[in-house]
Amino acid sequence: MEHICGKDDHPHHNTSRNKQNTLCNGRSIWDVVKQSDDFKTTQQQPDDLVPENIQFSYIQESKPRFVVLLENSDNLHEQLFAIPFALRRFYYDLPARSKLALYTYNSEVAEALPYKELSAEVRSDLGTFVDFGSPAKSICTSCGLAKAAQFDEQRKLKRRKKAENESLNRIELPSKVSKFAPCVKANRHFGMRKLRFPPFELDCGSADLDAAQF
Repeated sequence: MEHICGKDDHPHHNTSRNKQNTLCNGRSIWDVVKQSDDFKTTQQQPDDLVPENIQFSYIQESKPRFVVLLENSDNLHEQLFAIPFALRRFYYDLPARSKLALYTYNSEVAEALPYKELSAEVRSDLGTFVDFGSPAKSICTSCGLAKAAQFDEQRKLKRRKKAENESLNRIELPSKVSKFAPCVKANRHFGMRKLRFPPFELDCGSADLDAAQF
């Protein structure tokens, strides 16, 4: 801030026809500020105080996810040519490495595009995925929002379960049994959870797999 009206070097004209004088009974900004409770109780700083440099840190997901929910009704049929241009602009404005999903809705919700990472090729191929031909009377926007949120939550749960299963199948073997790596691969393929390599035994579940079988 360079100056405040009402100080000696920037006098306030209390007879001018402006909003400040009307609402504050002719008082200057400085007079109003001085009378505020927070200003009265705040310790006064010296006039020659040099302000510190302010630093801002912008934090964003490494792979932000976006969902587009698009009404598929004949209400939008007149915008058949404008909407694709607007969507394409939106696709290209998303940050690098973004993931995008698109749902369409009328009385039901359909997943038109599962989550995809937006490479340059994917962005150029994306369309609207709708024909705007459904009767407007069947549209339920709140239903569409709720269903899309439900789909997104189900997808999160699937990803979480997949990550948990992968962590269960990740087995650290002692260096002495590294020659049995093919058996580990077979074990993962058949979904088994227990490996026996004489004289070593690694238990991570219920089924048995003997190295001699391979």
